Amino acid sequence: MTTGWPFLQVGAFKPANPEDDHTIVILNEADDEANFALDVVMDGGKEVVMKYTIKEHTIQTVLI
Repeated sequence: MTTGWPFLQVGAFKPANPEDDHTIVILNEADDEANFALDVVMDGGKEVVMKYTIKEHTIQTVLI
């Protein structure tokens, strides 16, 4: 994950079943909203999965 903000925290969880989605939880502790890009690195290189703005003091859960 890349951001220009120091107050984003991220946790990612790999599923036990390979057919299930990966879960990513993003927490914005800042007093301002933050833009971020979520990248996935695979054998062929890096791919941007999503770009999003997270509101101040919120938690966002993403399933991939």
